[in-house]
Amino acid sequence: MKALSSMLLALLSVAAQSAAAAAAPQSTLVIKTIPAIPLIEIGREQQLVNFDIVVENKSSRALHLERINVEAFDSAGSLITRKTMENNGFPSAIETVPDRDAPAHGVLGVFNPFFAWPLRADIARMRYTLTFSVKGQAGAASASASVAPVVYHDRTALAFPLKGRVFVLDGHDFYSHHRRQDLTDPGLASAGVSANPVRYSDDFVFVDAQGAMYHGDPRQKTNWFGYGQLVYAPAAGTVVAVVNDVGEATWDGKHIHVPKDPQDASPFGLGNYVVIDHGDGEFSSLTHMVPHSIRVHRGDHVQQGELIGRLGTSDAGNPSYPVVPHLAYCLMRGADFTKSEGLPAYFESYTLLLGQQEIPVTNGPLDTGDIFKT
Repeated sequence: MKALSSMLLALLSVAAQSAAAAAAPQSTLVIKTIPAIPLIEIGREQQLVNFDIVVENKSSRALHLERINVEAFDSAGSLITRKTMENNGFPSAIETVPDRDAPAHGVLGVFNPFFAWPLRADIARMRYTLTFSVKGQAGAASASASVAPVVYHDRTALAFPLKGRVFVLDGHDFYSHHRRQDLTDPGLASAGVSANPVRYSDDFVFVDAQGAMYHGDPRQKTNWFGYGQLVYAPAAGTVVAVVNDVGEATWDGKHIHVPKDPQDASPFGLGNYVVIDHGDGEFSSLTHMVPHSIRVHRGDHVQQGELIGRLGTSDAGNPSYPVVPHLAYCLMRGADFTKSEGLPAYFESYTLLLGQQEIPVTNGPLDTGDIFKT
């Protein structure tokens, strides 16, 4: 009975906050999403809606995010479900949002926390409502925005660019570093970054039958099973960008040495890379290859399966993981990494490995933690 009373009080509190928010003017808050039209990625067991929420606070008061509510509707306009993240709990769910302060006349970026939905849900529209407080005054300001996400189907048949047994070290799930690119960050803004090209990126590492990524000392790059493995074009297209002279970190037995980047190196830690234009607004980016291993040049036309380089560890001097040979792959809307949004990639003909189970996949995405073979 006591628990029921507590639940009732909590519900009444939420209702009071919602009423107060409804009474507050919305002109002080403007909500937009990046991208403007979010994409739905069809996964193996669920559909994923990956986008960012940007809140512009036009008022002269700093606001603190207290609650996020979403309602999902089908194509007939019927409610599918609603979900809420709020400040109820110890710690509360809203505390999983790391930055909840919208400064006066400033912006706040929030990664969409409601990203996973049932495969059968016919999601046509989603309405988000964000409620803020001012110095503890719950429901002091609120704003809503509707988005109409669309299912994305690749226009290009993509073959996996590596051959062998592979592990997705870091993909594009909600917790991956590719996903967590806050475009309201001053550093990204000053670099002219207005999109997240790696929103659906994956980092691929070769493994042996036991799932090990290397033998011996991992600081020695040649001890990694994937180092120097061949990288192939995932589909036909025209090469529109190549960087081939970024050095790799080396281990001398005592210290790791990270070389100075050449002048043409990407400021985003891409190392040596190739970008291929497949047409229809789809571009493949393959990065971190061995220096001077890339065999293609800008303007070349490549065929699917054509050798383009070797897997390496040219991370443009990233000190946090200077020796992790891997291939970073992403599909994106353009060749400019500062302005091109990422796209879901579905690969043809691979075998998903779940312990002793081998599951053939004719066409599907890959994500963090997947082990598979081609």
